[in-house]
Amino acid sequence: MKRAGAATAGVAGVAGVAGVVGVVGVVGVVAGALAGALALTGCGEDRPSVGIARDAAPPPAAGFTRIIGAGFTIDMPAGWRQPPLDPADFDQTAAQLRRDNPKLAQALELARASIGGGSRLFAIDPVDGSSVNLIVVDSGGRTLAGVVADATSELNRFGAKDLREERTKVGRRDGVRLEFSLPVTAVGGTVTVPEIQYYVLRGSRLFILTLFGSSPSLGTVAESLRIN
Repeated sequence: MKRAGAATAGVAGVAGVAGVVGVVGVVGVVAGALAGALALTGCGEDRPSVGIARDAAPPPAAGFTRIIGAGFTIDMPAGWRQPPLDPADFDQTAAQLRRDNPKLAQALELARASIGGGSRLFAIDPVDGSSVNLIVVDSGGRTLAGVVADATSELNRFGAKDLREERTKVGRRDGVRLEFSLPVTAVGGTVTVPEIQYYVLRGSRLFILTLFGSSPSLGTVAESLRIN
């Protein structure tokens, strides 16, 4: 995967750090809504593919920690926070993050609202609010092309602008990269928020990785994703 952070570099210049942090959660909710619209059947279990060699990533870059999930691995900056996806535990971690940086409050509240929509990972930079969200849902028997067509339709419904689509590789797997911007109403008015998503199919399971923010670490995070 390439150019994962290409559209995010100007976020801070669009609205300033405070404004950007305030809309992080909105973008996460959009990703959750997309997953909900795409999912036609139950979630099932995210087990590694049977009979397929594991797609191992190189060792994590300096300052990154590897997260091993059900059917995936991904590297995150060591200083980022990964709130538990259990609502009660999430609340406890979010409370501490709000105390440390009150500007994260709205982002965390809206991120919590998306828990339960197939979310497998949510990580946030406690300084500038850049975030990563990984959602896994059932593909409903659709091809990757069909999934992306439905996704772009949903994004257009949410008012996405400058939508660009390209084929890519996520490790050894075929994927699609969507780059777009969303008009989001924040405290200081409406701002345009750039976002990047990766779509990968593993059997009947659909993996959606969403990247938001201005952190230079986002490119390394995207490059590290492996689906097994």
